Amino acid sequence: MRPLERLSCPRHLYNFTSFLSKAFLSRGDFNVFFVDWGLLTRFPCYFSALNNMKLVSQCTAQLYAHLTHQGALMKRIICIGHSLGAHICGMIANYSTLRPSRILGLDPAGPIINDVSSSEFRLTSDDADFVEVIHTNAGVLGTDAPHGTVDFCVNGGHFQPQCSSIIHPIRRHRCSHFQGICLISSIVGSRKRRQVMGYPCLPSCPMQGEAKILSGKPIPMGMGKPIPGSLNFPPWGLDPAGPIINDVSSSEFRLTSDDADFVEVIHTNAGVLGTDAPHGTVDFCVNGGHFQPQCSSIIHPIRADSK
Repeated sequence: MRPLERLSCPRHLYNFTSFLSKAFLSRGDFNVFFVDWGLLTRFPCYFSALNNMKLVSQCTAQLYAHLTHQGALMKRIICIGHSLGAHICGMIANYSTLRPSRILGLDPAGPIINDVSSSEFRLTSDDADFVEVIHTNAGVLGTDAPHGTVDFCVNGGHFQPQCSSIIHPIRRHRCSHFQGICLISSIVGSRKRRQVMGYPCLPSCPMQGEAKILSGKPIPMGMGKPIPGSLNFPPWGLDPAGPIINDVSSSEFRLTSDDADFVEVIHTNAGVLGTDAPHGTVDFCVNGGHFQPQCSSIIHPIRADSK
C-alpha cells in the first residue's frame, strides 16, 4: 500500500468508541453497538484479557442472535474489532447459529496469539463471508500473519509515520497499533466518499524494505464501510455469459471491475457459454475455467458445456 498522508486523529487514541461512532453516525442512520469489556481488560493485565476473550465472544454472539431474532439481516451487520477485539469478532462465529457476514479487523493483536496454533482463538478468513484486515503495527503489537479475505498492510504494516515523533519505543508502537482506528474512521466519516487504495503486493506483513507492487488493480480499503442502502455482499459474477457479449465493446452491457468496490468472478465455461475475458477485481478460473470434470460423462457437447 502506498504511504498515507497524516490523518486528523489523536495520536494517543486508546478509547476509540466515540471517535468511530461519530464517523458512522455522520454517514447516515445506523445503529452502532459497542461491547464494553473494559473491566475484563484492565491494563497491564493482558493475560486476563486473553482469558476473557471466549466469554466476551459468547456474549456478543448473543447480541447477534437477539438482533437477527428481531428482524435484522446478518448481511447488514458488520463487526469491527481492534487488537484483541478483532479476534473476538472472529470467535463470534464459533457461538453463532448464523454465519457472520462481514468482519473488519483493525491490527489484530499479536502477542501470545501468534504462538497459538489453534484458529479457535484468532481471526481467520473463515470466520465470516468477508473478512477485511488492516495491519498498522504488524510484528510487534499486531499479528504478522495474513488473516482476512483481504489484508491491507498500511505503510508496510509495521510502523506509521504519524508516530515518528514519539521517543518512547513502546508508546511509539502503541500509537501505530491504534492508527487503523483513525484510518477507518476517516474513510467512513468522509463526506466526499474518500477512498484509500491498496495495491497488490507480496503476501507478507510487515514488509521488509520497500514494498514491491505487483500487477493487478488496486482495491479500496474499507470495503465494509457503511454506505446507506448498500451494505450487501460483494457482487459475484458466476460464469458471465459470453455469446454476443464478447463481441460488444461497450462496457455498458457487461460486468466489469468498475461496477462495484469489489467484484468477484468465477469462470467455469470460459470461451464457450461463458466469457473469456477478465471481468472482476479478482477472477477465478475453476479447473482452468473452460470445462468442468463433473460434466465429462455427458456425450452431447452443448449439454456438457452447460454452465
